[in-house]
Amino acid sequence: MDQREDSRVFRRVKLTLPAMCETTDRNNKKVSFGCWTRDVGVGGACVVLKKDFDFEIGQKIDLSVEFDQDQQPVRAGSKICWLGRDTSPEKRQVLGVELEGSTSPLNYERWLEMLGQYFLRV
Repeated sequence: MDQREDSRVFRRVKLTLPAMCETTDRNNKKVSFGCWTRDVGVGGACVVLKKDFDFEIGQKIDLSVEFDQDQQPVRAGSKICWLGRDTSPEKRQVLGVELEGSTSPLNYERWLEMLGQYFLRV
């Protein structure tokens, strides 16, 4: 069992959803990049990047997850808690992110609502 799973406060569900991340690089230039979730939970997510980026633990990112194609993505401020690689042949970069705040209470409410629907299925 992964040690990160042992230390999680909230349960996660394996769920692949399209997502986008935004942050600033070392030159304070805003950058955005495509990714997808590997698993999600009430307090965070694991995201897989489409291409590598020079991240640091503790770095702030804005995460936008598309739970439903017919609605606007759910956006949340996040902090990188861990960095790694997945087990695919491409060894893609993965990030463990902790949600620090939604851009609005409505977004966080939507995040919880969508998670609730998936938790009921598993």
